Amino acid sequence: MSSTPLSRFLQFTSFFSGNDASTFNPLDYNYWRSVVSASFSPTAMIKIQMRASQSEDTRSFDLYCTLLARFFLITFQSGVADVKFVLPSPEIVYSVSGSVLDAPNSCMIFSYESCLVTLDGHIRVHYDLNLNIHLLEWQEKTATEFVNRNRLFSNTKEIVSVPESPVNVRYDLKF
Repeated sequence: MSSTPLSRFLQFTSFFSGNDASTFNPLDYNYWRSVVSASFSPTAMIKIQMRASQSEDTRSFDLYCTLLARFFLITFQSGVADVKFVLPSPEIVYSVSGSVLDAPNSCMIFSYESCLVTLDGHIRVHYDLNLNIHLLEWQEKTATEFVNRNRLFSNTKEIVSVPESPVNVRYDLKF
């Protein structure tokens, strides 16, 4: 069976998951160097556009191939345990210079020890004729953080008294 852009993308994303513990070593720089070597062309780039969490401001980042292994390593050193990708109904366009996988309603799910972070957005992956990634573009639309409820309350001490809420409290004002 020949490779397609979608099968190559699934192969690439499998490097970010701990499903195969025998080969998954996200805290090893050489692991990420081999991932980059196996998945990207030598002149590849990742373009990321992220939204600031407290405002509508966006920031763009261009990561060239020489930086990708370190970028992936630092991502996992920051506490990420696993990354999953969801691509509902991706479109694939073929051309004489390669192919493009386009998924405007995609999602990346970052698993941390105590929470999940989902980034909904648009992913577009440009492949060369050898099906190596030449350009990966990510444009974030929204981000959501899910916190484990048990984790929130695991270190709390018993609350003796709770101060009265100022909401809906009736005050008698005297003039």
